[in-house]
Amino acid sequence: MCITDPFHVFLAGLPEGGSRVEADISDSFFAAVGESLKGHFRVALDIVRLGRGFTVAVKAEGTAVAPCDACLADVEVPVSNECTFTLSLDDLGADESVRVDGRTAMADLSWAVYETIALGMPTRVAHVEGGCDSTMSEILRSHSGRAEEGEGNSPWAELRKITQNNQSITQDGTS
Repeated sequence: MCITDPFHVFLAGLPEGGSRVEADISDSFFAAVGESLKGHFRVALDIVRLGRGFTVAVKAEGTAVAPCDACLADVEVPVSNECTFTLSLDDLGADESVRVDGRTAMADLSWAVYETIALGMPTRVAHVEGGCDSTMSEILRSHSGRAEEGEGNSPWAELRKITQNNQSITQDGTS
């Protein structure tokens, strides 16, 4: 059985009203959809059928493992997100509906699951204060231009000198 199988839904076989698909996913799911995200999630798909139209609500809760923006070490990030969209068989339904071929009536919702999780990730991923890898933090500080020598080591220091020189020339009235 393929890791993404719980999210392959035969729409024509769903009864009128609501249906629910639940699954636990982990790293192997993300690898199967071709993404490098890691983590463990509980995913629920609530699918409501109204004739040949469907409303799909994807809810994902769990923990992603992502690199820290500051030190690049792995950080566990809690993620909880929901996404709702509509599907329609053939060309029926609103313009915003995702259309599914009515002959097969099979919808692969694994990408919608992945996107729901990815969109729930925070913009900035970082350890709590003091949690970064100390070795990497020291390397970054030494390359930031604010090492022991202070701001004199900054590439902006030369620009400040030129600006100050230009200001003093202007104040002296010489050009």
